[in-house]
Amino acid sequence: MDTVKTTVYNALSSLTGVTVQKANTAIGQNLPVLAYRVSQNAPRYDFDKTIGLQDVEITIDIFAAGSTSTILAAAEAKMREIDYFLTYTADLPDPEGLEHTNARFTANI
Repeated sequence: MDTVKTTVYNALSSLTGVTVQKANTAIGQNLPVLAYRVSQNAPRYDFDKTIGLQDVEITIDIFAAGSTSTILAAAEAKMREIDYFLTYTADLPDPEGLEHTNARFTANI
């Protein structure tokens, strides 16, 4: 699991002008913020009962004072470079008036 988190962090932290953090309850003060978490890490077992693959889902939340579209496009390109593919995206209401986009990426590793 730490390898997944490290790989994702290294890819996303190369984005310029965005604060990248692991998801937690506090959103950083330096907007825009991209918060990520491993939302699924399910093993697939081979016939010999060893793990053959893992279905991994990464959830990303982007918070910004303005549009999140450019950040999402840049994050999608970085995730694709490490073989995680966009499967879902949605604009979410934010009680503080920020733009908030949620996206999910999946990979079989």
